[in-house]
Amino acid sequence: TFRKLGWVTSYDHPLVGRIDAAGLLVDLSDTPGRITGPPLVPGQDTEAIMTELGYDDAASRRLMAAGVIAGRPDSFKSPADS
Repeated sequence: TFRKLGWVTSYDHPLVGRIDAAGLLVDLSDTPGRITGPPLVPGQDTEAIMTELGYDDAASRRLMAAGVIAGRPDSFKSPADS
């Protein structure tokens, strides 16, 4: 079957739960591939990247509200959380 060949794999996705997805469709002997987890969620790393670039949470929220950056709105702390 496709699953035994590694062409279909399953994993837990943080937003939609357990899903089946395309696995590795080629088998390279010298550089074998591997699937380490689900695809990234859009905006998943925005907070960390903006912090690394020197932006505070308020600036990041303003940029997100203006549509300059994409991210998960719940990823930035509100002033009440501090």
